[in-house]
Amino acid sequence: MARKNNKGFSVIEIVIAITILSLLLVPIVKQISQTLRTSRQAKKQQYAMDNAVYLMEDFQKSSMGELETKYGVPTKKPETVKCQLYDASGNTLTGGLVSYNAYKYSAGTVTLGYEKTSFTRTVILDDLSTALMGFDVHNVDTSVTENTKGYKLVSATSAIDGFVLNSEGHLVKYDSNGYVIGAVCEVADKVENPNEINLGNMQNMDSSNVAIIPGSATNFDSQAENAFFSLAMEKLKEEHYADWLQAMGHVSSDSILNQHYNLANTTKVTKIYVDKGNDGEEYYIVSVDVCYENSSLSKTLEYNVYSQKFYMDECPAIYMEYQPYTAESGASDVIYAANDYILVDNYVEGAKIYLYKPFRDQMNVVDGVTDSDHVAPADGYKFYQQSGSTSTVTIHVCSATNSGEESNVFTNIDLSTFDTSVFSGFTSVAAENGGTREAYTGLKRLSDDRRTQDRLYTINVVLEPGPDDKGSNTVSLTGAKGEN
Repeated sequence: MARKNNKGFSVIEIVIAITILSLLLVPIVKQISQTLRTSRQAKKQQYAMDNAVYLMEDFQKSSMGELETKYGVPTKKPETVKCQLYDASGNTLTGGLVSYNAYKYSAGTVTLGYEKTSFTRTVILDDLSTALMGFDVHNVDTSVTENTKGYKLVSATSAIDGFVLNSEGHLVKYDSNGYVIGAVCEVADKVENPNEINLGNMQNMDSSNVAIIPGSATNFDSQAENAFFSLAMEKLKEEHYADWLQAMGHVSSDSILNQHYNLANTTKVTKIYVDKGNDGEEYYIVSVDVCYENSSLSKTLEYNVYSQKFYMDECPAIYMEYQPYTAESGASDVIYAANDYILVDNYVEGAKIYLYKPFRDQMNVVDGVTDSDHVAPADGYKFYQQSGSTSTVTIHVCSATNSGEESNVFTNIDLSTFDTSVFSGFTSVAAENGGTREAYTGLKRLSDDRRTQDRLYTINVVLEPGPDDKGSNTVSLTGAKGEN
């Protein structure tokens, strides 16, 4: 009978096996531990990034007033701090020092994740990008003789020595307070700083929040001309029947009419009415009428071209595209009336009206007159009485109020074009509530509107981990406010 071998593992064999197993498990355990730490760190950074995105979106959708209510009064960057410009190779551009505005908000400390990691949140709004638009290249390169070139931030895919590549792909330098003190730039077509000169406040143009009156809305010139012609023909028939028969025979009807009723004696007034009402809920009303009066016919035509209620906490901004009164137009010639009239009938304190001329408009693109003829860069746009003429239209503006509320009218039209004294005539166009006309004192250049609401800004969000947190990184996010 065979003998069975019941001998087990020796102690030495067991020790050797355990040692081998330990050697195999140690790196696996280390790898698992490292993976878990990396995963926790990634989650922590993701929490921080999600919070930065939330902050970014809140700053993008909130007005400056709302931000102040939520986060307190910001710290404004000292005016002595400027941004140095550099070329694409990182070389200093001599003369390239750009001043810009910045507002620093403290968004408090937030605790994120199951590890309760604390981050201090700071948000800086700056208008460096718009300041670059208005910075004259001639300040850096004297060989550039025309003020037609500005700067813009360079888009890059990788950092260069001494610069940080922000989340928007721009190469910049920050100081210890988080302000941009250096930026890599390139030459671009000059577009005036929209926060300083142009309508930088024309952002988020929701028609339920702002009153937008296009030039086409106020242009009833041809309708009024046809209506007056018909009225004149009817009157001619009643008073001068023989001449009416001749006119009906199309024998120089305009000439015959003008022998009795001068249709050129027509004047136009645009009335802007702003008031506050209450129908159980307070609202603002903005209404615009255009009125034509012909002294020969003793007739007035009135058209309501805009009327809207706004249920808002403050008076809506009013944007009106100005078109001069066209007395006569042809295939290649536009003759403007020598005088145009605007009546501002306002009963709301702090109302703001923006009377602007767009850079290009079809009315002024006629033979003998180019866009450059209509631009006086130092003073604003000018209008001409007819193509090829240097006679400007005089725009008369006065108030019509019995409440003493003076609105501000901001315009990009040359102020010398305006006459703000009380104009006579238009007896049928009285102020609402029996008010009387007054000289206008609220006319200002567009650049005089210094409000910061709804301007164009770059938003820099920074989440800084606490000093005792050795594993977390600073999270930075850059975006834009008012870019649309």
